[in-house]
Amino acid sequence: MKGKSGSVRMKSLDASGLAAMGRHEKRLDYAGSKRAIRDVPPLVYSPYGEGLDLEQSYAAHVEGTKRNKGGRALARHGFLQFPTDLPITPENEQQMLDEAVAFINATHGGRAVFRARLDRDEAGRHGVDVFFAPKYEKKTRRGKLVEDWTSLSKFGKELALERFGERQKKEKRPESGLFELVFDTTGKPVMERCDSPVFQGRALQDLWTEHLRDRMGLEWVERGKAKVGRDPDRLEPEEYKVAQERGKLESAKADLVREMEAREAALVAREAAVSAEHAKAVKAHKDAAEIKARNKAHRMALHVGIDGFLTLEAISGHFVEFSHPTGARSGILTIF
Repeated sequence: MKGKSGSVRMKSLDASGLAAMGRHEKRLDYAGSKRAIRDVPPLVYSPYGEGLDLEQSYAAHVEGTKRNKGGRALARHGFLQFPTDLPITPENEQQMLDEAVAFINATHGGRAVFRARLDRDEAGRHGVDVFFAPKYEKKTRRGKLVEDWTSLSKFGKELALERFGERQKKEKRPESGLFELVFDTTGKPVMERCDSPVFQGRALQDLWTEHLRDRMGLEWVERGKAKVGRDPDRLEPEEYKVAQERGKLESAKADLVREMEAREAALVAREAAVSAEHAKAVKAHKDAAEIKARNKAHRMALHVGIDGFLTLEAISGHFVEFSHPTGARSGILTIF
């Protein structure tokens, strides 16, 4: 699946977050300066005019609109990852930027994106940063006046509800620590809307995969694994590099352990072979010594009984018993 799937990641930005992303775009922050590995300008989508920075683009986008004053978040930052198997060409880079903008606008009311950027100076070149604040028309209570409002949650919730609808609510029981289905006092299931950020993310991921296949014609695209839990599953490039280096170190450590084990096994086998050869040599030496002793005994016995018929009765170790047929000579020779 690696290289064949895309992904969508969303984050809300308040005023300070928007300013920080603006500094990052200009490579005025630490992370931006470290990520740049080539001197190539980004591709930028700026619908409100050239020469505007991120904050100026936002100001132009929301001019004359209203929003819920109770929320701190001003805009959303979407990072749209394209499959890395897609070749990097000038045409594909421009298409990635255009399709990322088109997707966010299509899923967020049509008037959402105020800026987008594809960085080309980083190691990774298949991701597009999209900044948006969805606009929609809202009628006043009397229904006579139509106003433009911005909402960061309206369209995401609608997408999730359209795709997943409702489900029976679950609650964690303190006595068991397990999540169990909830029923009301009459025994009927208590339902809840599937429009939380988790379901919004799943809906966007499904729709993004469909967009890559149907609109871009990438029939080989595969959907990534469904996210388990609510923890962030995207690492920043710096964190990713640290994780990669840690993985390399762990792999090198495992290789070293395997090499040491192989060397130890070879050493044990070699020691066993040497021991076997040594035992064989000792036995051969002992056998040779015995043969030499016997030969010497024969020679001595023959020498002692050279004037008669000598009978060797026994040879045992280094002691040789002999006797003369007349019994005139008999004894034991000790061979040194």
